[in-house]
Amino acid sequence: MLATHTIDPDDPASSAGLVLYTISAGGFSATVDAFARDEQTDGLWFVSMVGSQTALKAIWASLLKQPPDTAHIIEGAEGVPLSGGYQRCVIPYETVGSWTTKIARLPVSGGWHALVFVRRLTVLGIPE
Repeated sequence: MLATHTIDPDDPASSAGLVLYTISAGGFSATVDAFARDEQTDGLWFVSMVGSQTALKAIWASLLKQPPDTAHIIEGAEGVPLSGGYQRCVIPYETVGSWTTKIARLPVSGGWHALVFVRRLTVLGIPE
């Protein structure tokens, strides 16, 4: 089963959409606003992250190298005291070569946003 972060209606910070995570891989970190991870296999299936262009590309390269580096997703935004435990993530071997990465510059902040997802749904067992 895929796990994503959820909004707790009883937590004011969570319901305001302020729950962020940090992804760390290959010696780099970035803030994550959304992700999908298989709790049983630690497989990472989708990630939306914000940070420097160098960090975003390095994290993704680290996850796609063979053998891939392990990533950790930690509750709490980078630069803010981290409040939760970590979740280990890896790219499932059968998905290597089927990912799409969209990286765009954020005009006001000068930061970068990367949206990374599986391009071919058949990898997930979903007919196209």
